[in-house]
Amino acid sequence: MKGIAASPGVAMGRVCIHKDIFSHVPTYTIKDHQIGTEIQRLKKAIEEVEKAIRSDGEKIKEQVGPKDAEIFSAHLSIVEDSHFLSEVFEKIATQRINAEAAVSSQIRRYEELFSKIEDILIKDRIVDIRDIGKRLLESLMGPREFDCPFEEAVIIAGIELTPKDTVQFKRERVLAFITEQGGKESHAAILARSMGIPAVLGIEGLLSRIERGDFLIVDGNLGFVVINPPEEVIQEYHRNQAKIKAHRRDLEKLITSPAETMDGQRFKLMANIGNMMDLEFAIHYQADGVGLFRTELPFIIGDHFLSEEEQF
Repeated sequence: MKGIAASPGVAMGRVCIHKDIFSHVPTYTIKDHQIGTEIQRLKKAIEEVEKAIRSDGEKIKEQVGPKDAEIFSAHLSIVEDSHFLSEVFEKIATQRINAEAAVSSQIRRYEELFSKIEDILIKDRIVDIRDIGKRLLESLMGPREFDCPFEEAVIIAGIELTPKDTVQFKRERVLAFITEQGGKESHAAILARSMGIPAVLGIEGLLSRIERGDFLIVDGNLGFVVINPPEEVIQEYHRNQAKIKAHRRDLEKLITSPAETMDGQRFKLMANIGNMMDLEFAIHYQADGVGLFRTELPFIIGDHFLSEEEQF
């Protein structure tokens, strides 16, 4: 199965499927006297979601770095957005529908709007809107348990994986992420790269072609997934991985060597960074500086327009 190579690396193991709560949303008509009750249910859910987002942000800040934690600041700005929330409240009151159905309807509306946007960076931000929707639905309906009975680390598959999803998985339990939706600049991809987890996203028809427990090879370098490969293919990947590890060990010895051409011409070897994890790698490999700082990422995931001092 071919997809988007979103985070490099190769993983092999059994797969578990992360179910999408949007496919299980109840929809029913309410009476006039129930409108206030549904609105109060939603307000309580909003308070719970705000608290959970702050908690997740602190967790990522400690585990990965403060820049990656800014994703959750952006999510707070969505759930606190008066326009976004007023439209959901209005759906409950005017369409006489339950809170869960109103939230789901609002998310679908935003999906339609974002699908018409050509800019891929902005288009991928629909994942943030869906993440808020998923949090609100789980607060209203109760969380859906992630059914994965295996004791070993597994490959996580789903329609998509929001920042909330990637936070709840323990790093040592995850071999790789694969999804039907999402792009190279989605937050799931950014976090996967920061966490060093291979990821292949945007695989059309993924969940219709795999079952829980299937053995997969996830190639995040080339962007494809192999389902239940024969033993000779598995062994070939094992040999390739061993070669890559040995090659990297050899390259580690060159870190302290000067960056210069065969005839002694010195040059600067600069790093490409977009988050704190990239900066740690740059320091480890003794880069001479930052050649490219991807300033669009802090703007996209920030909750306000960054000042010159903050960018500095």
